[in-house]
Amino acid sequence: MKNSFKSIIIVAAAVLFSTCSLSDFGDLNRNPNATTVPVTSALLTNTLSGLGGWTQGMNEGLYSQYFSETQYTEASLYSVIQVNFAGNYSGAMYDLQNIIDNNTNPDTKDEVTANGSNNNQIAVARILLVYHFMHQTDRFGDVPYSTALKGDPKPTYDTQLDIYKGFYKELKEAIAQFDNGAAAKGDILFSGDKAKWKKFANSLRLVLAMRLSKADAALGKAEFAAAFSDGAGYLSSALDDVVLDYPGAAFKNPWFGLYDGRKDFSISDVMVTQLQAWNDPRLQALGTANATGEVIGVPYGLTRDDAITFTNAHPDWSFILAPQFRAENSDVVILSASQVLLTIAEAIQLGWVTGDKNKFYSDGIKASWERWGVYTASRFNAYMQGTNVALDNTAADLVKINTQKWVAIYPDGRSGWTEWRRTGLPALTPSPRATSSSKQIPRRFSYPSVEYNLNRESLNAALGRLGGPDNQDGRVWWDK
Repeated sequence: MKNSFKSIIIVAAAVLFSTCSLSDFGDLNRNPNATTVPVTSALLTNTLSGLGGWTQGMNEGLYSQYFSETQYTEASLYSVIQVNFAGNYSGAMYDLQNIIDNNTNPDTKDEVTANGSNNNQIAVARILLVYHFMHQTDRFGDVPYSTALKGDPKPTYDTQLDIYKGFYKELKEAIAQFDNGAAAKGDILFSGDKAKWKKFANSLRLVLAMRLSKADAALGKAEFAAAFSDGAGYLSSALDDVVLDYPGAAFKNPWFGLYDGRKDFSISDVMVTQLQAWNDPRLQALGTANATGEVIGVPYGLTRDDAITFTNAHPDWSFILAPQFRAENSDVVILSASQVLLTIAEAIQLGWVTGDKNKFYSDGIKASWERWGVYTASRFNAYMQGTNVALDNTAADLVKINTQKWVAIYPDGRSGWTEWRRTGLPALTPSPRATSSSKQIPRRFSYPSVEYNLNRESLNAALGRLGGPDNQDGRVWWDK
C-alpha cells in the first residue's frame, strides 16, 4: 500500500510540472514592495554628489605643479601610476546611461516621468556624460566611447577625434532637447534650472573646441564660433560659476577630507612664486597663510627625505586653499566663468572669433578674484596695469592669457594638467629628481593592465594609433 501511494504521488507531480511553468503562478513569487525600475532622481543625485572629487585630480595637480607632496613623493617624481578606469564606467557613467535608457525605453519611460520629463532627464544625463568622458579620454587618449555602457564586454576604443566630435554633437543636441516639461528631480547642481544647464553645456563646448587648437584648428574654430554665438550663452561672471555645494556631515567637501587626519600635500612653491611675481592677492586664498600671513609653498619634486627635511624646518608650510575654502561644507567649482572667459580671450587672440580681447581677459581675471573673495576695484585696476599682467597686443599676449588661465583653474588638477599639456604654459620645469626613465612630466596615463587581459583586441587597435609604447610619455591625440 505504501509503495503504491508513493507511485501515485510521483506520477501526479510529474504530470503537474510537465503541464505548467513558474509563470503560471503569476505574482506569487514577486516582492510587491520591490521595483524593477530605478529611481532616476536618485541616480542623478548620486552622480552629481561625486563631481567634486573629480576636480581634485591629485596626480594631475602634481603634474601641473599646483601641489607638492610633503612626504610620499613618488607621484611628483613621475613614478608610473596605474589607474583602472573601469570603475568610472561602472559607476557614475553607468548611472547616467541608466537615466537615458529608462527615459527612452517604452516599458519604463512613462513611470520615470515622476522624476521630470523624459527629455529633460535625458538632456541632463547627456551633458554629464560628456563631462565624465572628457576627463576619461583626456587622461588616456583613445577609450571606449561609442559602444561603451551598452552591455558589450569588449567595447571598441574610439579615436579621440571621433570622441570629441561625439562631444560636440551630444552637447548641441542636449541643449536643444530640453523642453517645457517638469525639470529633472534630484538635481543638486542647478536645482532644475534648465537655462543654467544649457549655459553649462555651451561653456563645455567652448572649452572642448579650444582643446583642438593644435590638433585640428579648423574643426576647433568652427565648433568654437558656433558655441560662442549660441543663444544658450556661456558662463560670464563669478555668479555663473558651476559649483557643487557640500552640506557637510556625511557629504563633506573633498578638500576637507584631504586634511582630515593627514597632511600629505601643500600648495607648490611654483604656484606661490608665480602669484608673488604678480603681487596677486589670490595667494591668500589658494594657500593657507601662517600666523604672520605668509603662504609657504613646499618645493616641488623633492625626494622623500628632502621633503621631510623641509617640512620639519618649516612646520608652518601651507595647505592647499585657505581654511574657509576647504571647510567640510564649502563648495567646489566644477567649471568657472574665469576659465571660460579666458578661453574666449585666447580664441580672439587666435582669430577664431571677434571681440574685445582685453575685456574678456580682464573679466576672466576679475571673475577669479571674485570667486576667491579678494576683489576690490582699486586693487584690481592697479593689478591689471602691471607689466607682467597687462596685454600689449603682441604674440606675448597668448602667454599671459594662458598663464592666467592656469592659475584660474587651480585647484582643479585634471583641467589644469590638460590645459598645460595643450598650451605648454606656464613653462614648467620637470623635477630634477625624477625617477622615470624619461624624467619628463607625464603626458598621459598608461592603460590599466586589466584591459590587456579583458579587451586586448580593441586595446591593440588603440595602441597602434598611439604611435609608441603605452607609457606616460606618449601623447593623446590633441597634445601636439
